[in-house]
Amino acid sequence: KFVAEKKTLERKRYLVDRASHIIAISQSTADDLCELYGISSDKVSVVHLASSLGEIRPSPVPVPRTYLLFVGGRGGYKNFRLFVEGAAELLTSDQNLNILCAGGGAFTPTERNLLDSLRIADRVRQMAVSDAQLAFLYRNALAFIFPSIYEGFGIPLLEAMSCGCPILSSNTSSLPEVAGKAAIYFDPTSKDDLTQKLSSVIEDRALSTRLVGLGNERSKHFSWHRCAEETLQ
Repeated sequence: KFVAEKKTLERKRYLVDRASHIIAISQSTADDLCELYGISSDKVSVVHLASSLGEIRPSPVPVPRTYLLFVGGRGGYKNFRLFVEGAAELLTSDQNLNILCAGGGAFTPTERNLLDSLRIADRVRQMAVSDAQLAFLYRNALAFIFPSIYEGFGIPLLEAMSCGCPILSSNTSSLPEVAGKAAIYFDPTSKDDLTQKLSSVIEDRALSTRLVGLGNERSKHFSWHRCAEETLQ
C-alpha cells in the first residue's frame, strides 16, 4: 500500500508539472496543491462541483422514525469512529434514536465490535441504496453528519442541502467553503464537541429549520451548468 501511494504521489507531481493548467474542485484543494507542490496560484483555477440529487423524486425505504444519517465510505479519514462514539451518548439517552449508514459497504468486523462495545449495535444500520432512496433518507433524517478529517470538496454536503436535511460538519479543509453558513461545525478530533453540537440540532427544532432554509439557499450557488461553463472557460 505504501509503495502504491508513493507512486501515485510521484505521478501526480509529474502531471502537475506537465499540465498547462489545473482545475481544483475547491479553493482549499487549490491552496493545498500550491503549498505542497510549490506551483503558482496563476496555474490553478477553482471550479466547484454540484449535485442533482435534489431534483430526483425520492423513493421511500423502511426507516426508523428518528435517525441520524451517515453517507458513503467509513474508513480512515472519514472519521466514522468519532461519529459513533460522539452519537452513542445520545442513543443511550434516547431509545428511539437510530443511525443509518447509506452505502460504504457492510460493516467490517472492527466496526461491529466498536458498535457492540458502545452498546448501540441494534440501532445502527447499514443500507445499500439507489440515488432515489438516498434522497428519501436525506429528506427524512434528523440531521446529516459529515465528520471527515479532510475532503477535497464533499458532494454529500450539497446532496443534504438540496434535499432539505440539516447538516453537522467537521470544520476542516473544504467543508466550510462548501456549506458556508448552512451547517453547524464541530472539531473532528473532539468527541465531546460533536456530542454537544449534535444534541443542539436534535433538541432545537428552530435551529434545525433555520439550517434547512440556509441550505436551500446555499445549494443554489452550485450547478452542473456553472461547473461546465467554468470548466470550458
